Amino acid sequence: MIKRIYSNAFKKDINELDDNFKVSILTGGLKSAVYLIEDSDFQVVLKFSNDNGNLLSLDANSFWWEANVLKNFDHEDTCIPYLYYYDSSCELSDEEYLFMSYLDGENYTHIKEKFTKEEQNHIEYVIGVISKKICSHRKEEFFLPSNPSKQFESNYDFTSYLFNSLFKDAKKYELDISEIQSEIQSLLSKYRDVFDYNLKICCVPTDLWDGNVIIKNKDVVGVVDVGDFYYCDELMTFKFHPMDGDISDSFLQGFGKETFSEEELIRMKFYRIFTLLKTAISCKANNYGYFDWLYNNMNSLIDDLKDKKVYKKER
Repeated sequence: MIKRIYSNAFKKDINELDDNFKVSILTGGLKSAVYLIEDSDFQVVLKFSNDNGNLLSLDANSFWWEANVLKNFDHEDTCIPYLYYYDSSCELSDEEYLFMSYLDGENYTHIKEKFTKEEQNHIEYVIGVISKKICSHRKEEFFLPSNPSKQFESNYDFTSYLFNSLFKDAKKYELDISEIQSEIQSLLSKYRDVFDYNLKICCVPTDLWDGNVIIKNKDVVGVVDVGDFYYCDELMTFKFHPMDGDISDSFLQGFGKETFSEEELIRMKFYRIFTLLKTAISCKANNYGYFDWLYNNMNSLIDDLKDKKVYKKER
């Protein structure tokens, strides 16, 4: 089947694909099946959408958007792969698929510990620069690829929608978060006025964590998994609210934002809770396990917001 869709995309005779044609699985993707195709000296990545029913609502029906980002964002400027071919017809495959350029390098999470602190700081700085370039794509309205026609009046409405989607998914996958849900809903109402303070709506890499960064020769060669680009608050950029709360000074320098108002710090806490909760529900949906630290971190952030404790650094 892979030979068939490859031949169709690149206009090659399937009978002429010889022993130099190789297919290997690329690891690391949690939402899609991803393969490296080698045809003599040509290398390309094949990615299928995931329609097996275990995607969260915010991730479903958005494969088209990843293809759109790959096609329309400047590869050199934002370090993302470029699109060769996208097929949504499901005629040659049961799922949508796309071919994109191959980034020759290693996943940052696999090699990070081999680097010195100075080398890690350099990479964090570059991630900040790349994130800022992605965020330079501005828009007046909020946008979710999973629900592109949905309209939002404010960042409060947008953020509430994100959480409500997760609450519904938790119920679907029989994960009891009733206490956390009640606390979050109460805090959203309490802090309603902070969500639109100094708001910048732009294209945001909400999932640009270390696992989506490709490294070669101790430098960033690209970023992958771009389907989680939302048009929303700039501060939803992943590195502003990493799950461990350790915001890199080097990233902030690269991004060009090193100071925050109290309102912005509060929003970043909400966004970190969102990331933790989304991860916890995804783990349940995919039978990855139950991780206490996710819930401990959420509860700690909830307590901070109840007591109105905000810090630049969260350790």
